[in-house]
Amino acid sequence: RETMDGWMPSLEHTELETWEKVYEPAEDTYLLMDALYKDREMIIAVCPIVIFELGSGSGVISVYMNRLLSNENLRPCIQIAIDINEYATKLTKDTANKNNCLNIDTISSDLLFSFCQNKRYVDIIIFNPPYVTTSVPNKNTYISDNIS
Repeated sequence: RETMDGWMPSLEHTELETWEKVYEPAEDTYLLMDALYKDREMIIAVCPIVIFELGSGSGVISVYMNRLLSNENLRPCIQIAIDINEYATKLTKDTANKNNCLNIDTISSDLLFSFCQNKRYVDIIIFNPPYVTTSVPNKNTYISDNIS
């Protein structure tokens, strides 16, 4: 599957086992990239300095956004990809590196903690909320199951 502009971040560095721990890009991912492409003029007009992606998963959205902005004559921005799943955070960093996007930082954290700890102004927040079950247990379920 290609996006509207014909470019898709490379995931050639992944293995089949990767997708047992991290959500594999699917139609919702491609639809979000298409929406970002359609809204690129508005995004560029913001001239973002700080961009958060919450729930980065494979990292393709952050990498796609990085490429979308790198084609413009904008000052470099800080991109922060956040995911509670440490496998996803590592995969996001690997995906960024393999696609030559060196200015994407990753944080393993939950959403609330990330917002409370970050005192920076955020220009753009991207969030493709998960809705598919995975084999990795939910952190909150694990905590509540072991408290009682």
